[in-house]
Amino acid sequence: MSIPIDRIFFQHAKAFFKLSLLLFVLSSCSTSQSYILNDLVTIPVYPLEHSPQRILVMNTFDVSAKSYRQPKEELFIRLIDSVMVQISTELQARGEIPSEVLYGRTKFEVNVATINAFMNKYQASHAIIITDFDVKFNQTEVEVTGEDKYGKDKVAHYDIVSIIHYILYDEQGIVKDFPVYQNRFHSTRNVISGLLAAGPNIVDNSEDALSISRENAIQYLNYFFPFRVRRTRMLFDEKEFSKVREAIAKEDYAVALVESIRYVHNPDKKLAAKANYNCAILMERMNNQEEAKKYLQESLGLFPLEQAMSIKQDYGIE
Repeated sequence: MSIPIDRIFFQHAKAFFKLSLLLFVLSSCSTSQSYILNDLVTIPVYPLEHSPQRILVMNTFDVSAKSYRQPKEELFIRLIDSVMVQISTELQARGEIPSEVLYGRTKFEVNVATINAFMNKYQASHAIIITDFDVKFNQTEVEVTGEDKYGKDKVAHYDIVSIIHYILYDEQGIVKDFPVYQNRFHSTRNVISGLLAAGPNIVDNSEDALSISRENAIQYLNYFFPFRVRRTRMLFDEKEFSKVREAIAKEDYAVALVESIRYVHNPDKKLAAKANYNCAILMERMNNQEEAKKYLQESLGLFPLEQAMSIKQDYGIE
């Protein structure tokens, strides 16, 4: 069925108006926002008691048992190998920790005795084992974008999701056993004839599947190993914090800290949380991560600011 030209024009006009309005709002809201660029070494959530001397990286997940179609099965096997290589590469980059990757599926019963036998064989002090793996598309919402005499226009939104279950062993047994979830927005699709749109095909999007699977591996290692990173940090700089904005504009971080400390014990818990968050970011800038973590924990205890929640993993806070 053909779609009238005037309908197409109306849809494009609506989209252009929404985009213009969004750009206007963003530009009007961001004119006074203060940001600083900080370098830091992250603090792991689960720092290892004993430094690894050599880490064995292996997979016990049986992709063939899932009865996938052959292209998907072959893709998953390649992805798992790529994840193990990513782990090995990251370990070398973070602390020059040597590792041994066992490609493909290693068939054995996962228990302390068999893991110790493998670690002894490869002279490893630790082992990272993948026991489950999936990457897929999840529909997050169906948005109604318009309605006319022809019916409703709908758009389905999809995230790409990576789920990998890891077990970390040392010579005494299991250190940690948990899955890691990684997801991000991927795409949208029009919903046709009142039916939900079929999601994207994972095999056709193998590059995205590879990218998010590797991100999952990095996220996993972040729980155990520190790494040097550069972060762009936002500061609260409105109303009570207007002098913070002035100080940041002059790169006078000491004054910005003094102006933020004024409100760390304010009866208004949200205001006090903002002040403590500012102090954490400024202490981070001054290379005092110990004090930065204390201020961040205080902020989180007062009020769940989105800005504070988003950086807590850098400080090993669950």
